Amino acid sequence: MYKDHISKEVIDEKVSRELVSLLFASGFRANFFIFIGAPVFSLLLKSFIPIVTIFSWTVLMVFLAAVRSFLCQLYSRKEEAGYSGVILEKSYWVMTSLIGIGWGLLALMPGIFSNIF
Repeated sequence: MYKDHISKEVIDEKVSRELVSLLFASGFRANFFIFIGAPVFSLLLKSFIPIVTIFSWTVLMVFLAAVRSFLCQLYSRKEEAGYSGVILEKSYWVMTSLIGIGWGLLALMPGIFSNIF
């Protein structure tokens, strides 16, 4: 019976590293869309949401995208600088979660500030 020389764990680790690498590589594009999309949505919704609230949301989203872009930059240089990939991956996950929460809050804001209710 033929037995593979490479264990399942080794293959899983290689696949996982490649997926994380692709995630960070596509992060720059995703952040670019946040840099463009957040101000556009702010302009579209400024008549429904108080300007201070929508401006604060836009600043927060751009800041989170900038931090995530910085993490992508660090990840691309992690071998030469000696950064831990695991810490960068967890930080990226946290930033992505916060950005998702931010978009969710934007979806709720017109209802919260609406005069309908």
